Amino acid sequence: MKANANWFEQAAARKAWQTRRIEQLEQELFCAHATIACQEETIAALRSKVDDLQILLQTHAEEIVSHLHTEPILKQAAHAK
Repeated sequence: MKANANWFEQAAARKAWQTRRIEQLEQELFCAHATIACQEETIAALRSKVDDLQILLQTHAEEIVSHLHTEPILKQAAHAK
């Protein structure tokens, strides 16, 4: 009878260990999902910022090109007066 009791204790201990391990893995999975969600939010924010900066860069580039094209005309107009 003692052998059976020992077997039941081992089975109960194994079951308890498996339960703790499953809980640990579930917690790790939850943390991983939270980390991924945070990274996805950061990536989305960075992409938005990059888009904003590209628009700003394009605007400034167009202003510079416009200035380069009009500056000689302004100088010529000033000399003509």
